[in-house]
Amino acid sequence: MKTQSKTRTIEIEGMNSDACIREVKDAINSVDGVSTESIRKGSATIECRNQQQFEQACMAVESAGYRTKESGSGKQAGSEYSSDVQRTERAGSSQGDTDAQRAGSTRD
Repeated sequence: MKTQSKTRTIEIEGMNSDACIREVKDAINSVDGVSTESIRKGSATIECRNQQQFEQACMAVESAGYRTKESGSGKQAGSEYSSDVQRTERAGSSQGDTDAQRAGSTRD
């Protein structure tokens, strides 16, 4: 039995140019089983079969450098993923600062 696809809209912050639109479209279409129905500055309407595919599409868009939320939901679509990325980036920058501080102190 074939699972029926659903159309859902993602609100996307930071998508301000035609280049951004192409980048977001490529990110969405890179997710297996997800296709772009329409895309314009600020949002994309996608077709997917389930919540997991929707979340993967949102994560792909966020990995490309944009913020997402499901249209009308008021909540960030990939918020759990985004938090993990932000924590990792902060941890990496803290480690980098420590390494730089150590390198600076050994030069003295």
